[in-house]
Amino acid sequence: YFEAVFPGRHMDRLFTVAYLPVCLVLLAVMIKYNTVPVRPRILTSFAGFVLIMVAVILVDVGLVGESGTGPDSALAVILLSVVLVGVLDGLSQGAIFGDAAVLPSRYTHAVVGGTASSGVIICCLRVLTKAALPVTRTGLRKSTALYFGMSGAICLACWGIYYAVLPRLGVVRHYKQHAAAGGGALELSPPSSIHLDNNQSHHVFTLGGDDDERPLVKRASGLASEHPHHHSNTSHDSRDHKVDGHASHSHHQHHTNSSVTSRTHSPQNKYNNSSPPRTDHDCIDHHQHVSNSSSSLLNGEPSTLLQSAAAVPAKFPGQRLAWQHVVAEAWHSALAMFLVYVITLSIFPGVLAEDMKSEKLGSWYPIILITTFNISDLVGKNIPFCGLAPQPSTLLALSVLRVVFVPAFLLAGKYASGVAVLMAALTVSLGFSNGFLTALLMTLAPASVEIQEAGLVENVMVFSLVAGLTVGAVAGWLWLM
Repeated sequence: YFEAVFPGRHMDRLFTVAYLPVCLVLLAVMIKYNTVPVRPRILTSFAGFVLIMVAVILVDVGLVGESGTGPDSALAVILLSVVLVGVLDGLSQGAIFGDAAVLPSRYTHAVVGGTASSGVIICCLRVLTKAALPVTRTGLRKSTALYFGMSGAICLACWGIYYAVLPRLGVVRHYKQHAAAGGGALELSPPSSIHLDNNQSHHVFTLGGDDDERPLVKRASGLASEHPHHHSNTSHDSRDHKVDGHASHSHHQHHTNSSVTSRTHSPQNKYNNSSPPRTDHDCIDHHQHVSNSSSSLLNGEPSTLLQSAAAVPAKFPGQRLAWQHVVAEAWHSALAMFLVYVITLSIFPGVLAEDMKSEKLGSWYPIILITTFNISDLVGKNIPFCGLAPQPSTLLALSVLRVVFVPAFLLAGKYASGVAVLMAALTVSLGFSNGFLTALLMTLAPASVEIQEAGLVENVMVFSLVAGLTVGAVAGWLWLM
């Protein structure tokens, strides 16, 4: 629609450049001033998204109409709408990931999957509207109105769910209360699952199995370091250590250098957290069960683990966190995320939308390629990790290797752009690698920081993602040369 109304303006690339810089600036502001509550950020943004979707329809009706080419005033309003989307996205995207970061890691994985799902839904909407309406000026306008109308309805539904449904979920209330108190829930497996790890320099008792509840996340309170190889040592002040490449956290113990480390387990009953507490009553029962279990597991002694955790001061709500420290701890992951999206956006969507031609498929060709990318990205972002938790340096190396896509698409576009099978294979590889690396990076990023900093590190990761999008979008213009 926009290519037809504003011919020769390279609208795909123009939209990307108009959207990304302001989004990046807002993300940087939110990282620096990280005391802004996430709830109003998210609600304001989704309300704005609804209004902007409606505004696009009104611009078509009031400024474009049936004329052959849209006036400059219509283009200015459309670009302003794109800029506002960037502002609102900068407010909300980091907030959404930060909100999920205090929950078990599978919820962050779900948010990452949601970002891919949106791309697939967009493509499906476009395919539906293109197929259902005639390829005429009137049909194009109707399909555009239907597309943006449905998009606005989805945004409105998201606003309602976040406002009325999510705050009432027991699992959300449970984990957020613990994060606000300075640490996560202490969840213990049955005593039979305790084992002794003799491979460490200190004795490490690991409570729990290997199910993925929140892998590798450091607990600032000393309550739990949720990886089997985490350990703690004697100290009045908590100190961060690196053991076998994993983060660990220490707390004071009076009579021994040995430490008890608990890992979140995914058991099969309500106390063992396969299904986290869903009501206030479940949460109360859960806490009582945890207190009793921790006392009995420590040979009848008082809950030393809980008492020592309480002695560690937590960051107060509203206290600004040091973003420099978070960046220093997570720079491998942040740089990897940046490189992933520099490479992806230098190719997608501009190259697929404008540079690949097929006489047989015609105008359907870019739609098919973009849909193929989004489906591959969706699969990559939602595929189970199956216990896979690579080191950040490994993910960084894999991100660098994706640079081979640039010459691959350059050669394919020059010599074989009409070979649909070849282009589909390249597009699938680009999309799947983009999605899988994004899911791993976003889900494992909190490994390097304390639980109170989990939201901030996710904001840093989103900033790196959008920075990569921005540089990649600018690089996409180089293809025109």
